Amino acid sequence: GSGVLMGGGGRQAHEEVDDDENDEGCSVADVLHHELQHTSTDECLNYCAQEYKWDLRGFARELNLDIYSSIRFVNFLRKHVVLYLSEEPGISDAQLLHKLQKPFANSVYPSFLNDDDYLYPFLEDDDLLS
Repeated sequence: GSGVLMGGGGRQAHEEVDDDENDEGCSVADVLHHELQHTSTDECLNYCAQEYKWDLRGFARELNLDIYSSIRFVNFLRKHVVLYLSEEPGISDAQLLHKLQKPFANSVYPSFLNDDDYLYPFLEDDDLLS
């Protein structure tokens, strides 16, 4: 791949497997609702930009994220979505987004994006990391 949030769009090669319902094709968990699956990283990121008004590609560029900090960022999001939903099951998407975006206010690069614990996938087989 060309990087997690770099938006290389290099997923087109997988189109020949679309006719098999049970294939091991790309299935990307949504940013806020992990049970919602997207068919590609691009679709997931586009959905996030359209539905939640959060352009993660632009955000990654703004913070100048490299491949490692992008992976940490995705795993931070994954972990904290689960954490915030467990703390507050009825939380709205807007409130959840606000909590997730808070550490990055004013385009600040938070120190946890250097924490190697976030290099390990929070969700098993997370295609947003590929």
